[in-house]
Amino acid sequence: MAPALRSFRTLVPALCLVQLGFATVFADHFLLERTMIGGNAELYAFLRERLAVFDLPPDFYDAQYQNAAYDDAVDYLVGIAGAETREPFRFRVLYIWLVQGLTALLSDCETIRSGCGLQAAAFAAKLVNWGAILATFAVLVAAAPRVRRDSPVTLALAAVGTFSFGTLMTAPFVMADILSGLVFALAALFYLQHRFLALVATVCAGILVKEISIVLGVLIAAELLRADRRPLALILAGGALPLALFVAVRVALGGDPLSLNYGWDVSRGEFEIRYFFMHAKGLFVPFLTKVLFGVGVPLLLLLAALRNDAARPALLPFAGVCAALLVANLFLASMVVRVTAPLAPLLAAALIAHAGLLYERQPRRAI
Repeated sequence: MAPALRSFRTLVPALCLVQLGFATVFADHFLLERTMIGGNAELYAFLRERLAVFDLPPDFYDAQYQNAAYDDAVDYLVGIAGAETREPFRFRVLYIWLVQGLTALLSDCETIRSGCGLQAAAFAAKLVNWGAILATFAVLVAAAPRVRRDSPVTLALAAVGTFSFGTLMTAPFVMADILSGLVFALAALFYLQHRFLALVATVCAGILVKEISIVLGVLIAAELLRADRRPLALILAGGALPLALFVAVRVALGGDPLSLNYGWDVSRGEFEIRYFFMHAKGLFVPFLTKVLFGVGVPLLLLLAALRNDAARPALLPFAGVCAALLVANLFLASMVVRVTAPLAPLLAAALIAHAGLLYERQPRRAI
């Protein structure tokens, strides 16, 4: 076995193991971005007020109260209860319907708008997260050529792509991020397998899970660069469909057609850039550090692989998705580790599929 190949097969699993161990220990107590918060009477009173749609007793408590992103969890729970919730959460209808349906199927509560119903919805959300984790791992393994699906590199990358820092931070809570990670993994798989219509359908479904999936349109656009590309009209139609769905769901639910997040009703000329200034502090170093933890080893391997002439063309579309998501994160979201976490399975799928290119010896460049 060539030394480069041998070292690659040893180094990648080792790096993945280091990340998994670190994330397991520190994900719940990450200094740069909190996962859990301590409870107090004032916070619980605030949450009960936000959850007024539920008939909760004064002493009601649920572990969801410990979610540092409690505003997000509250908005999801209100939507799952069938009440009107805030933008952009009410546009994430696929996630809400999925948890809502599973809650109705498994719960024996008289009504979902009760303490019993809230806890049933939280349990259903955990089942959705669990199922999404298992499915993401299976999708990442499927991205490898058949002869390499049981290799240590494939399994290590699939593990670290599935169990990212953000996944471990989000898993116990009512949050759409893990399901969004599955969407990113599927989009990567279908792009790698040249299944264009499946890719378009996945991006459309992803927009109904979490609107950040719109950045996967970069993979649709990348079809234009392929030598064996589909007809131009089909690619343009495939690119237009997610955009049309993005607008349609907002119009149907009474929102601004170009609503992106709080304070971003673009068609009304409303822009909110406070998150950018928050992330810009410290010359973006804290932001980039959070990105590194959010994506982890797949990001490091991508940056290394882009130096490889053989691998670069195949990986550039995935780098484009990364760039688009990071720009969106800078302007639209306060959280970073959770928001960037779906990039981990996306990049893991690309690296798994093209692992054979990553250890090819680079030709010497003239000095």
